[in-house]
Amino acid sequence: STMLASGGRHALGAHAARSLVRCRPTSLVISAPTRAMASRSEDAMARATELIEGADIMVFSKVSCGFSTRAKQAIVSNVEGAKEKMEVLELDMEPDGKFIQKALADITGQRTVPNVFVKGEHVGGCDDTLDMLSTGAFQRMLDA
Repeated sequence: STMLASGGRHALGAHAARSLVRCRPTSLVISAPTRAMASRSEDAMARATELIEGADIMVFSKVSCGFSTRAKQAIVSNVEGAKEKMEVLELDMEPDGKFIQKALADITGQRTVPNVFVKGEHVGGCDDTLDMLSTGAFQRMLDA
């Protein structure tokens, strides 16, 4: 389909436009999230919360994300014993990764990865983590 210069709407052929006009709202099927989807979302929220609360350092990451790699490497390089204290969940390797990422967005307001927590407290993303590592705030949170 072609983009129109005005408003970015898709251009429709005359036949398709007529079909849309004749379509009655009652013929549209709008499916609500299924019970399975709701259950997966609830499970993802429970799992995210459990992981956040269960690790000294929790990093929700994606293997495919350079910012995630950078944050994980910086934590390992700057935090004594980080390899033993840090748990990592690679969301792009998890069957329910998108549900967990949505749960994290609901918890923190942050939709991106990495999503870092120290002792159950939200640190933020890559820049936040690097800033807190450089000022010592990350280590102070961990030692508290």
